[in-house]
Amino acid sequence: MFCSLKGGSGFDFVVQLAWPSVHQSSHYLSSYFMIINFEQVHNYFERLVFEAVASLASSYPDYGADMLADVACVALNRLPARYLRHDVDMMFYLTEQERSAINDALDEALGFAFAFVGERQSKRSELA
Repeated sequence: MFCSLKGGSGFDFVVQLAWPSVHQSSHYLSSYFMIINFEQVHNYFERLVFEAVASLASSYPDYGADMLADVACVALNRLPARYLRHDVDMMFYLTEQERSAINDALDEALGFAFAFVGERQSKRSELA
């Protein structure tokens, strides 16, 4: 199998697949090329965290844009990676208990992240 990065969005890969030809002896390989686009693949929690940080930003007026980006990073690092192509795929298969657990984990991660980033900023201010 051959794989290379295709120009453009940075998420396209050209893959050459090969297998023994049916019409020839197994010493000969047939192949074709396929472009695989990974642009739709994302972590389910990214959008949830970004929206939550943006909506909570007004409650933290001392947090600038850089601090809010740090909050998002810290929160995402505390949540499990859930990669998928379509959010609706995940939501369709979740039970009510699983949805509740996701909301609880999100709330915990955001609470920790806002506190953590705020404490680090306070320590930096004290040292300055």
